[in-house]
Amino acid sequence: MQLDEEARNSILNLHQKGYKLDEIVKAVFNLSRQDGRSYKKFRNVVEEFLNNFKDGGEDDI
Repeated sequence: MQLDEEARNSILNLHQKGYKLDEIVKAVFNLSRQDGRSYKKFRNVVEEFLNNFKDGGEDDI
């Protein structure tokens, strides 16, 4: 699954404001833990994206 530019910008923006991972997924994708598998999938994608970003992977964006 790929994040489009708008989603990546929103995720980074919220992350820089101090939002937690769960809050970011809820705000950007309108998913919560009650959504089960799809929530988990999006949460993992967001987490991986943020980890890559923090590890200096900005060039990949």
